[in-house]
Amino acid sequence: MFKQVKNCVSALLLFAPVWVLAYIPNKLLETGQGGELLTNVSIVRAPEFLALLAIPYLFCMFYGASRLLLNAVPRLDFSRKAGGWLLRERVLVSCVVGLSATLVALSPFYTYHRNEPLGNLLNGGYVGRWLGEIGIFIVIFVCIAPIIQRMTRNRPGNDSAIIYYASKVAYVLYTMGLYLWAERGTLQWQDVLAFFGCAVVVCLILPSESGVGRAETAPISGQEVNEDGGAALVSSRQWLHVALAVVTIFLFGLFPKAVGASLGSLLVCIVGIGAWAVLLALVFSVVLVAKHRLTISAALVAGLGLLAYYTALDGAADPVNTRKSVAASNGSGRPIGAAEDFAAWQTPGKDGTAIIVLAEGGGIRAAYWTAAALETLSLPQIGLIDRTYAIIGVSGGALGAAAFTATNIGSHAAIKKDPKTFEPVINTPAFAGNLTTMALSSDFIGPWLARAMSTEGIQKLSRWRFASSKGETLQDAWFDSLTCGLNRIRAFAPATLKKTCTEVATILNGPMTGLSAIQDGIPQPRVIFVATNVESGRRMLFSSINYVAPTFANSIDVESTAPKTISVMSAAHASARFPLISAPGVVQDDKGDVIGRAVDGGYVDASGALTAIELVRAISAHTKDFHPIIVDLNNNPDDTSSDNSSDPKEDRVGEFATIFSAVQNSNQSRRFFVKKQLLDEVCQLNGGYISLKPDKNKDGPIGLGWTLSSHAAKNLDEAMKREAKSFASQSSPDSVKEDSMTLLKKVSSAGCGAGARPF
Repeated sequence: MFKQVKNCVSALLLFAPVWVLAYIPNKLLETGQGGELLTNVSIVRAPEFLALLAIPYLFCMFYGASRLLLNAVPRLDFSRKAGGWLLRERVLVSCVVGLSATLVALSPFYTYHRNEPLGNLLNGGYVGRWLGEIGIFIVIFVCIAPIIQRMTRNRPGNDSAIIYYASKVAYVLYTMGLYLWAERGTLQWQDVLAFFGCAVVVCLILPSESGVGRAETAPISGQEVNEDGGAALVSSRQWLHVALAVVTIFLFGLFPKAVGASLGSLLVCIVGIGAWAVLLALVFSVVLVAKHRLTISAALVAGLGLLAYYTALDGAADPVNTRKSVAASNGSGRPIGAAEDFAAWQTPGKDGTAIIVLAEGGGIRAAYWTAAALETLSLPQIGLIDRTYAIIGVSGGALGAAAFTATNIGSHAAIKKDPKTFEPVINTPAFAGNLTTMALSSDFIGPWLARAMSTEGIQKLSRWRFASSKGETLQDAWFDSLTCGLNRIRAFAPATLKKTCTEVATILNGPMTGLSAIQDGIPQPRVIFVATNVESGRRMLFSSINYVAPTFANSIDVESTAPKTISVMSAAHASARFPLISAPGVVQDDKGDVIGRAVDGGYVDASGALTAIELVRAISAHTKDFHPIIVDLNNNPDDTSSDNSSDPKEDRVGEFATIFSAVQNSNQSRRFFVKKQLLDEVCQLNGGYISLKPDKNKDGPIGLGWTLSSHAAKNLDEAMKREAKSFASQSSPDSVKEDSMTLLKKVSSAGCGAGARPF
C-alpha cells in the first residue's frame, strides 16, 4: 500500500508541469473575456480549423511533453516494477496524460454558454458538430493505431512502421476531407494551403508506438533507451516536438502582430501553451535526471528570482514619449483658464448649455461603447457633438475617445482634400463611426499574447531591450487597426479608406492639440485623458488644451510640460496601462527629464468624474451662464447601483481574499461618491446628468478585456440605439439640433430629482 501511494505521488509530481500549464487556458476561458475569445476565434479561422488541427496539436504537444518527462522515471522514487511499467508503456501513459491535460485545458469549450450547457454541449457548443469528428480522431489515431503497433512490434517484419506511416497519411486525408467538405464554396487556395501545411506538421508529431523488435522490459537507467537499444535523453521523435516548440516561440517573438492577426488570440494561446509545455518538460526532465537535481533546482529558482528582482528595480520601462521633438508645440500656446477657453469655444447666441462626456474605463468594451456614443452624438439628426465642450477619457474610454475623434477629424480632412472621391459618403460621422467600431472589434489579445509568450519573459529577466514589450505591441496593434493596417493595405482597397486612414494615422501620431482642431468653423470638444502617477498617486492629465495650473488640483498637467513628444495614441495608452497587461510608461518632458511613470487612470479617477468636477467648478467660477449636462458612458452591464457588496451574512471569507475584495469594493464606493458629488454640482448649476449604459438582462454579459466578439459588438450597438432614443430627435432637419438638445435637457434634468442616482 505504501509503495502504491509513493508511486502515485511521484507520478503527480512528475507530470505536474503538463497539468499546471493545461490549467492556464482553462481559467482564462472560464472568464467573461474567455467567452469573447471563444466567440471571436471564428472571425480569424473557421471552427473546423480549431477542431481538426488546434486541438490535436495541443494533445500531441502535451503527449510529447509527457514522453520527455518519462525520461526522469529512473531518477524518481518509483518502485522497480512501477518504473519498468512506465518506461515500457510510455506511449499509453503519455496518451493518458496528454488527453487528460487537453480535457482540462479545453473543458470550457462546451460550457461557456452558461444559460444552456446541455444544449450547447450537444448542438451549440463551440466546436458544435465537430465533436463527433474529434472523438473519432482520438479513438482512431490516438488509441487504435498505437495499440496495433504495440501488439505487432515484436512480430517479424515491419508492420509497426507501416501502421505508423499509414496513420499519419490517414490523418491528413481525413482532416483535409472534412475541412474541404465543411468549407465548400467559401475556401480560397490560401486557406487550403495553410490547412494542409498545418495538417502535415501535426501528423509528424502524432503519438505512435516505437521500438520495433525491442524487448518487453526496458532497463531502468538514468536515460531513455532509444529505438536502436542505445541511450538518449530525447528520442528522435521527441526532437520533432522540441524543434516545433522552438520554432513556434521564435515566430511569436519575431512576428507577434502577424501571428496574432492570422491565428487569433485563442489559437495563439493554444499553440503557445503547447510549445511551452514541451520546452518546460524538457528542462524539467533534464534537471530531474541530473545527479544533484535539488541543488540545481534551488540554484535555478534563486537565480531567476534575483534576475527578476534586479530587473524590476531599475529595468527599462516603456516610453510614453513616442514622437520626435518638434520646434514648436504645434499650437498648444500659452496656458489658458477653463472659463476663458469655454468662452472661446462657445458658439455665440447659445444659452450656455454644454455637454461634458465621461468616457469611463472598461477595456475594449469601454472603447467601443465610447466610440458608439460619440458617433451617436455626432449624427446629423442628433447634432449634439457641437454642443459638447469636453470628453474626459479613462483607460478604455480614452482609447475610444481618441479613436473616434481622430477618425472623425480625419474623415472631414480627407473629404475636404478630395471631395469627388468621397461623393458616395453622405453621412460623415456615420462613416467615421463605422470605421472606428470595426477597428475596435478586432482581436488585440492575439498580438499581445504572442509577445507575452515569447520575448517578454526573457526581457523581465534582463535589462537588455531587444524587442518591443507586450504593452508596446498592444499599442501597435491598436494603431494598425485604427489606421486600416496601412503598412499592409492592399492596392485594391477603396480610395476612401486609404485616404481617410492616412489622415487618421497623422492625427494619432500627432500631438494632443490636434484633437481640438476647428472643423467647419466649429471648435471640437476638448479631450482629456486621465492616467495615474506611480510615484505620487496623483492624476496625470493628457489634454488637448493647456489649462492653467490651478484648474486641476494635485495633478500633473502633461500638456504644460511635454506637449512636443507625446502622441495621441501614446497618451491614450498611458491612460490604459493596466499592470500585467502593459508596463508602467515613463513620461519625460521636452528636455528629456523624467516626470514620472504612468499607469491606468482607473486607480485615481475611474469614471473621470473627479476631473469633471474641477472642470465644472473652474468654468462656473467665472461664467454666469453655464449649465453643464453630464453624459456618463457607463459601459458595465452589471453596474446598477452603489451596492455591489457580497452577502453581509457570508462569513466564510478568507483573510487573504479580503485584501482584494476590500480594495475593489472601496474603489467602487469612492467612484460612486465622486459621481454623486458631480451630480449635485451640475444640478446646482441648472444642468443635468444622464447615464448611457448597457443592460445585462437585455444585452447579456460582455467580457472585460481587449477582445470584443462580433456578437458583443452587435449587442452594444443595439444598446446604444436604445439608450439614445430619449434624446434622438425625429423632427425636420432645420430644427434637429435644438430639438435634440431640448430632449436631452429634459431627460438629463430628471437626474436631478429627489433620490436620483448617478447610474
